[in-house]
Amino acid sequence: MVALFMVRQLARQDRISLSPYKYLPADAREREVSPTYYEDQRPEGEVFRVAPSIQSDVIRDPYVKLFIPYFPERYDPVVESQCPEVRRQGGEDSPEPPPQALLGCLTRILKVTLDGRPIPGLEFNFHNHPKTGVRGVLGYIPTAGLARGSHLLRVDGIPGREKEETDPRAIRFWL
Repeated sequence: MVALFMVRQLARQDRISLSPYKYLPADAREREVSPTYYEDQRPEGEVFRVAPSIQSDVIRDPYVKLFIPYFPERYDPVVESQCPEVRRQGGEDSPEPPPQALLGCLTRILKVTLDGRPIPGLEFNFHNHPKTGVRGVLGYIPTAGLARGSHLLRVDGIPGREKEETDPRAIRFWL
């Protein structure tokens, strides 16, 4: 166990590599094109409960459709601590908070930027993913006025237990 722990620590410090790829980074973040983020590249039948997604890496539509799954174990504590307007006053039997309050809260928590700038007027709507049944929110980002070429969509604020889970999700796409 001690030996495995030491190897893991050395690998984290980049002193040793367990990968045969000498020059390709294991974690490219903003320069990676991961099929996890693109609906048309995800394996059929697989469910991604945490990763946000857009329709494709090449967008031909007038909108980028950004789906962000709502994972109750992660989001509920954040909503409760940061959005008092959403909290149920009397427990489970009290009336549900207004849907607009929750959507406004999620807009504040999920800081979404396009090419490093906030997206003016971005609104989320509740959405059930048609293929997986995963519930979440869907936002439409207009492509009119965007230059042809590469763009970077970032979703910050995804709560998680591990640091890697809370790091911003960088979704690169092209027009």
